[in-house]
Amino acid sequence: MEKGIAEYKKQQKAKARAADKARKQARRAKARDAEEAEEVVMEGAGPASSGRVAWALLVLSWAGFAAYLLLS
Repeated sequence: MEKGIAEYKKQQKAKARAADKARKQARRAKARDAEEAEEVVMEGAGPASSGRVAWALLVLSWAGFAAYLLLS
C-alpha cells in the first residue's frame, strides 16, 4: 500500500516537473518572439522615417494656420 502511494507521488512530481518545464519553455519562446518583433519595429522606425513624419506635420500645421488666417 505504501509502495503504491510512493509510486503515485513520484508520478505526480514527474508530471508537475514536465508541465513546469513546458510552461517555462513557452514563456521563453514568447519573450524571444516579442524581442524579435521589437527589433524589427526598431529597424523600421529609423530617423529618416520619423523625420519625414515630423516635416509633414509641420507643413500641415502651417497650412492649417494659413487657411485659418485667410478665412477669418
